[in-house]
Amino acid sequence: LLANGHMIASGLSNAPAQTYQLENAQSSIEIRFTSDSFAQTDKNLYRYRLEGAHDWQEADQLHASASYHLQPGSYTFEVTGTNNDGTWASNPTRLLFSIAPLWWQRTETRVALALIGLMAICVYGYLAYRSRVAKRIEAFAKEFSHEIRTSLSTIDYSAGNIGHLISAE
Repeated sequence: LLANGHMIASGLSNAPAQTYQLENAQSSIEIRFTSDSFAQTDKNLYRYRLEGAHDWQEADQLHASASYHLQPGSYTFEVTGTNNDGTWASNPTRLLFSIAPLWWQRTETRVALALIGLMAICVYGYLAYRSRVAKRIEAFAKEFSHEIRTSLSTIDYSAGNIGHLISAE
């Protein structure tokens, strides 16, 4: 398994599968394979696929590699081959690997951004609410002060009239 031209794993066989974790920058991969049978290698044939992405494809000894440029996700590469008398192996060899998403493609980042957006909406709503309340209080205070001034003017006018009446007597 080569990622961007660098060897990640080699010498795989039908041993229990190990999953290889690749970074997003390692999404261009090449998988080279060969047979255990080295007698008459020109008769060896291969069948391989990237499970879920490609159907089985056939290759000969000269074309025993597969190249992919993959999106983030989990993948299983399978390969099987024939020996020199044309008998296909019964169980394919599997290579499991996953390619990590970029930071903004990760679920944690999306959840964090959604929470930040929700908090921004809540803060905006709270500030808009406070602004409306402040305007109502200001309008009430203006109306109340106008009422008080009107009442005081009326009292002052009435007191002036009473005082004028008293002095006229």
